Amino acid sequence: MFNFLFSSEYIFSLFVALIIYVIYIPKRKLFIVSLLIGFLVLEIFWHANLLPGLYNYFLILIIFAIMLLCAFKVNFFQMLFLLTGSYSLQHLIYKITISLVFLFGGNKIWHSYYYFLIYFLVVGVTLPIFYYLYTRRFKEDNEIRVNSITILLAATSLLFVTIFLSYWTQDTLLRLDNNLLFIQVNLYGGIICVFGIVLLFFNSLNVGLQKENKTLELLLKKDEERYRLATMNAEKMNIRIHDLKHQIHQNNLNQDAVNDIENATRDYESVYYTQCKPLDIILSEKKTLCDKRQIQLFVTADGKLLNFIKSYQIYSLFGNLIDNAIESASKVNNLNLKYIKIRVFQHQDNVIIEIENYTSIIPSMKNGLPQTIKEDKENHGFGTKSVKAIVSLYHGYTKMTCENNIFLVKIMIPLSINLSNK
Repeated sequence: MFNFLFSSEYIFSLFVALIIYVIYIPKRKLFIVSLLIGFLVLEIFWHANLLPGLYNYFLILIIFAIMLLCAFKVNFFQMLFLLTGSYSLQHLIYKITISLVFLFGGNKIWHSYYYFLIYFLVVGVTLPIFYYLYTRRFKEDNEIRVNSITILLAATSLLFVTIFLSYWTQDTLLRLDNNLLFIQVNLYGGIICVFGIVLLFFNSLNVGLQKENKTLELLLKKDEERYRLATMNAEKMNIRIHDLKHQIHQNNLNQDAVNDIENATRDYESVYYTQCKPLDIILSEKKTLCDKRQIQLFVTADGKLLNFIKSYQIYSLFGNLIDNAIESASKVNNLNLKYIKIRVFQHQDNVIIEIENYTSIIPSMKNGLPQTIKEDKENHGFGTKSVKAIVSLYHGYTKMTCENNIFLVKIMIPLSINLSNK
């Protein structure tokens, strides 16, 4: 019984390593059936030992790869990612286990149930750490993203070389009967596996970062176009009011013209004069929206402090922040608490931007940013990231806090550095 369990440990450990990779990977229909069939086929071929030595390992690898394609919605390179990751983690766990076995007793406990005790202890420690550092970071993607095929192939080649060397050196090391040397060589193999896993991690992580940066870039370009259109609309308004004043001067008015004057004047009165044109435009736009939602908008802003920032970036920065504040304030029932306060002022050598609003829903924070409560999280939450990205371009600092239901965004941007670079 023990010999069967001991010989089956290799296949079992591959599946243990695989599980931690595929928690959030899309599965095919009846994927559990595919995994069960795959496990049985692997067990049969493994114990049948149809091919000599190392060739049997490659046969198992091919069957394992086919099982991955049948059980999960992955392409060839995504399958190769899972294959390399699973084998690397399995080999790492084995190297740690065997090193501990020879540290505490060598052959005396290697072929005993104590081996499995140590193995499950290693698994119980390794998998939670692996999940925390690796798996959970890809929870939102639900997809394996491969940035560089070259890096993936390099990690795969590194793994195969490690397994090949391990296979050919293990018997030699055992014959030397030097436990310390045996432990050192196995730990070196484990370190190489860790390096391979790190390559896979940053390979997939870079894709996520590239995707996010591309999304932020597209949003910023969209805001740039919106600012251009908003500027044109503001200029059209000024021209229209100028024409209406000219009609008044000529006393050439009808009732429609009078109504136009009243409407245009009402809109024009909402325009702010902060000495920063893009800030005035976005404040005027959002003031109209605030009025419709019965939100009081209080602004104290020295706009000329922002003139070193590109106009469309000011438009985007304040637009995203005010939109978030409006969305939050709209959910407040008490009219006295439906407000947004905006302040732009200088403190020492810094321009300070503060946007405050009352919120009835306390947001959860992650990495200093509030998390969206919308179901489609992949396509939301970029507003605050865009804000942070713009501020970072000017060597600034963004802090978002929520205390006593008061959500406060505080931005500090150094003036001397930016003015000298202008």
